[in-house]
Amino acid sequence: FYTIIYLDAVHFKVRYEGRYSSRAFYTVYGIDAEGNRDLLGLYINESEGASRWGMVLEDLKGRGVEDVLIFCCDDLSGFSEAISEVYPLAIIQKCIVHKVRSSTRFVDDKDSKEVRKGLRTVYTATTREAARSAMDAFSVKWGSKYSRLVDSWDKDWEELMAFMDYPKEMRRMIYTTNPVEALHRIIRK
Repeated sequence: FYTIIYLDAVHFKVRYEGRYSSRAFYTVYGIDAEGNRDLLGLYINESEGASRWGMVLEDLKGRGVEDVLIFCCDDLSGFSEAISEVYPLAIIQKCIVHKVRSSTRFVDDKDSKEVRKGLRTVYTATTREAARSAMDAFSVKWGSKYSRLVDSWDKDWEELMAFMDYPKEMRRMIYTTNPVEALHRIIRK
């Protein structure tokens, strides 16, 4: 039984058949109920995609990982569906760090600091209700200028706020794929 499994891919330039090309390294990193950390899989593919993640998850299940409470993943299109297909009872937590990064890419430089600060008030709220109120206030302030950002957070709301159902001490561990990002830094060396 794994309490949480982090799913993330990192891209590396690798030498393959005499030429360098970019490859996606799919990383599956889990923490069990006792707090033990396991690298459950490292898969290499030409690119990252939800269908490939589906195959990774099928392989994981085939190797005996039957029960997972939470999957933490990025905002890749189709990712949630791929997880639900293989692990229908698992909770999906979209990584807040990835979401902030992807949703603020098109924010004007002059607004970036304030927009990020506004989003921080959303995901650091103490309750779901407080987070919703903070998001509503954010929407009033920024919704007309950055409607795609607001719409994106509203569309993914449940999967962004899943971590709010857990004690405050656990939330940082749940809402970001940072543990697997640390592993990626080690691999890069």
